[in-house]
Amino acid sequence: SSSQGKTTAYLPLIELLHEYFAIEPDDEPWQRREKVAGKVTMLDRSLEGTLPHLFGLLGIVEGTDPLAGTDQQIRRRRTQDAVKRILLRESLNHPLMLIFEDLHLIDDATQEFLNLLAEGIAGASVLLLVNYRPEYTHQWSSKMHYTHLRLDPLGKDSAAEMLSARIGDSPDLAPVKRLILDRTEGNPLFIEELVEALFDEGVLVRNGDVKVTRPLSQLKIPPIVQAILASRIDRLPPHLKELLQTLAVMGSQFPLALVRQVVQLPADRPDSPLDILQAGEFIYERPARGDVEYTFKHALTHDAAYNSLLTERRKPLHERTARAIEVVYHERLDDHYADLAYHYRSSDNSAKAVMYLGLAGESAIDRGSYSQALENVEAALRLIERLPKGEERLRAELGVRLMEGRTATVLHGISSEQRLQALQRVCELSEQLGDDSRLLVGLANVGGVYAARSETRHAQEVLNRYLGRAEPHLDREMLAYVRHLVGWCAYGSGELLKASSQIADLMADVVSARRRGAPGVVVDPWVLAPAILGLIEVVLGRPDEAIKFSEEALRRARQLNQPYMLAQTLWNAAVLRYHLRDPAATRELAQAMITLAEQYGFRELLAQGHLLRGWAMSELGQTDQMPAYPGAGSSPTMTLHFPSEMLLEPAYVCTGRSGQALELISKAFARVESTGAYLGAAELYRFKARALLMCDPPANVEAETCFRKAIEIAKGQSAKWWELRATISLARLLRHNERRDEARTMLAEIYDWFTEGFDTTDLKDARALLDQLN
Repeated sequence: SSSQGKTTAYLPLIELLHEYFAIEPDDEPWQRREKVAGKVTMLDRSLEGTLPHLFGLLGIVEGTDPLAGTDQQIRRRRTQDAVKRILLRESLNHPLMLIFEDLHLIDDATQEFLNLLAEGIAGASVLLLVNYRPEYTHQWSSKMHYTHLRLDPLGKDSAAEMLSARIGDSPDLAPVKRLILDRTEGNPLFIEELVEALFDEGVLVRNGDVKVTRPLSQLKIPPIVQAILASRIDRLPPHLKELLQTLAVMGSQFPLALVRQVVQLPADRPDSPLDILQAGEFIYERPARGDVEYTFKHALTHDAAYNSLLTERRKPLHERTARAIEVVYHERLDDHYADLAYHYRSSDNSAKAVMYLGLAGESAIDRGSYSQALENVEAALRLIERLPKGEERLRAELGVRLMEGRTATVLHGISSEQRLQALQRVCELSEQLGDDSRLLVGLANVGGVYAARSETRHAQEVLNRYLGRAEPHLDREMLAYVRHLVGWCAYGSGELLKASSQIADLMADVVSARRRGAPGVVVDPWVLAPAILGLIEVVLGRPDEAIKFSEEALRRARQLNQPYMLAQTLWNAAVLRYHLRDPAATRELAQAMITLAEQYGFRELLAQGHLLRGWAMSELGQTDQMPAYPGAGSSPTMTLHFPSEMLLEPAYVCTGRSGQALELISKAFARVESTGAYLGAAELYRFKARALLMCDPPANVEAETCFRKAIEIAKGQSAKWWELRATISLARLLRHNERRDEARTMLAEIYDWFTEGFDTTDLKDARALLDQLN
């Protein structure tokens, strides 16, 4: 672990996996995927389910991320479990030794992984070695398979033995050895550095044997090791001191190729200054893949060298290091985004810092680390304030806001206010810049937020702006997404024939599920088009066709193998069965959706799933399972353009709570008016009439008016299913009021319109009522 990597999730773990899978710096993403998949498959085919998580962690996902939309905490836990399973399975083939150093600098995600691993290795052939400074704490001490080896200062005899090994056993050295041992108190680093300092000052000289050249009374020995290190660095020749300081800016470890790019080393012996610093035990050389790598002897050595530089001198060195990284790693720059962001943030180049913070944030999103991505967003927005006003600043903020919208989708929800605000800012910035392509991305996603909220009127306004500008900047994936939203909103507003035509056309055009996906979008029209068409068809009075489309959508969702899309499609299918008054099927589909939502953390879908399941349970006679609003004190929401109150009303009516039902319906009417989601208006009038009939005394006249209003609205929308339901209810009321002929005529007219779905509950009810009326 390193201090600058503490803000990068999984940095040490990714390094470990690169070693394990033999990933080379120059490997292309497809090569990396092949190496990972090949090794996992050869290890154990039952582990293939870990591949999406490994690909995500290593940033090598191809196409649509199958884990998109997954709750961050759940994705993080499953990713860590995937790596643990790989390591434990490997330990069955041969013992493993895993080494993690400097845990006091570890990032939170890797720490969570180590906690998980520590729980699972008690019975495995795995030795996990870690080291850390005393200020670091953990929860492993109580485990029987944990051993703590405290690195205390050396005892008197051991310290004397170490000192003798470095300077010899000459009797003339006894006084200086006593002085060193007294001052260092057995700290081995202090002993080493103090000896090196005495050689640097010429107090000790080596000419065969070590000799003392100066009386001890003349020596001024600093009381702490940091001061010894600082004094040693100060005594270096200027060119070596400058080199060491530059290396400290580069980091605690650095490859030779990068050093040569940053520093102009002598041409005749290009590595000699590094050799001198290594001989002085400031740095060490160690082997690495494809190159020689150097590391500082100790973190205190690095800190002393770095802190010996004034801030104003550090800044240009940080920028020089960043530019060198861009040159040396230009073919695989994505492996170094976090380093580049760190170095540019530490320089005066705020523009480049913002750019790489954004790119590092995108990499974090690919790994499922959305909190880290949000930290990058916040850091970048602070830096943007330093940029001079103008086009460059606007473009920098635009890129950051797009990323903010993506993080908000997972952290706060697809319909969240945080996501809406970020995307609205994307639209504002795009308009200021005249960037139509980014404006279209912003408009499409803002429309998606409003559509997800069932705020149909707002969604249609935004999407119409998109369609009015889309032709010159046609993006097929985004256009398909917008067309699906337009059809969805037409359905929500009650324009059923228009919606049916639009979604049917889209379904014919969108023929492939394997696309790169529209920017910032987690839904796939290839799956949703038949799902939505099923909902439209049932309201138009074609229930058999509706079920066929719904089943096709579920087949596509399972083929796509993307959990969020499958959960969405299960939700659509459950609502369709709710419209068909099939509580058993609704319960089964809603439960499947709930299971998936709990597994992956789809919070919005989880809440709606519980509402649908609660309705089904109450319809099946389990009134103790009556649905409730999700979360204490939360507000009603819209469920596929229907106010959630409509799921609650039947239970209230069945249990005789007509006053509460009417109060709910009043709130639902207000939501329909505010959102423009008029699809549910006819059903709301029917529900209101049912509640009025449950009052004491029944409000028959007002109820009849509501039923007729429901029929009128349904006819205007071509909503034959709503018209059938309202007509059945009105016919019952008319029969009760001895107006049987009128009831029979109107019910027979709507019943005779239907050509399918005669096994559904509503058409069975209509047939039975007609028989009674006849």
